Amino acid sequence: MHIHAGNPQDNYYHPESIVNRLDAWEQCLRPLMDTQHPHHFKVFLWEARPGSETFHDRYILTDQCGISVPAGLDCRADSTPNSTTWSLLDEEDRVRRLQDFDPATSSFRLLGEKEVL
Repeated sequence: MHIHAGNPQDNYYHPESIVNRLDAWEQCLRPLMDTQHPHHFKVFLWEARPGSETFHDRYILTDQCGISVPAGLDCRADSTPNSTTWSLLDEEDRVRRLQDFDPATSSFRLLGEKEVL
């Protein structure tokens, strides 16, 4: 599973270094791994390039379909619940969104990545 997230240094409430955020992702993902249900995660951190769109909307992308989840997947007990409309992407949009996460074609700049095996 690949997880793509924004620049942790842009977080107004809790700015964090790239290395520290990647380590925090590993700490969150490590408990999901066990010998009975092995998982392989790779976390990528991205930054918007000047003049490009912001790194905001959420997607679930596979090799067969793409789903837009604009307001995110958050489940937070400390805030008012948000609602969002999930929608299936057409093939052109799915391919375009996948290109956002390819360093050769992305309008974002890759800041760092970490594998969690």
